[in-house]
Amino acid sequence: MMNIVSSAVSALQVEPIDIGITPQPASTGAVGIVGFNSWLWADSPSEAQIGPINRTVTSGVVTVNLNAVNTGLAVNYGDGLPTIPPVCPVNSIPYTDAALDLPSPTCNHFLGKSSQGSGSGSDTFAVSVSSLWLVTWSAITPTASFGGTIPITPTATTQVRVGEMQVLVTK
Repeated sequence: MMNIVSSAVSALQVEPIDIGITPQPASTGAVGIVGFNSWLWADSPSEAQIGPINRTVTSGVVTVNLNAVNTGLAVNYGDGLPTIPPVCPVNSIPYTDAALDLPSPTCNHFLGKSSQGSGSGSDTFAVSVSSLWLVTWSAITPTASFGGTIPITPTATTQVRVGEMQVLVTK
């Protein structure tokens, strides 16, 4: 029975999100500045990334009903500092230039230190975002019914560079 349920869950094909982030990933040449805020969101979200997904799979005499819900995004910015809130909503608000340096109202990370010397070898922070899916399933056979929940956590990663800006004031 669990083999059929496991195959049905795999057939859902849930995916990690495409990370939307400010500053943009290091691969673009962007550099964030210590003391500013970083926003995180699901960029170009699809059903497979943010859900919900409902499917019915039949194998022989067994019918499995699945309901998969992405309950949130667990962010690890790679700098040891917290993201607020600790689990961000799946529908976090994307950054726009109108926000300037205001913190994100849905998924914010304060850039409290430079990524220089971070130990990553590329002087970047390795940002990971895990989607916290909860799959509720029920299986029906001619003689019995079963059910349960299965957590799934696909994870997306990117690299972000954060630097310090030095200012010299003279009179």
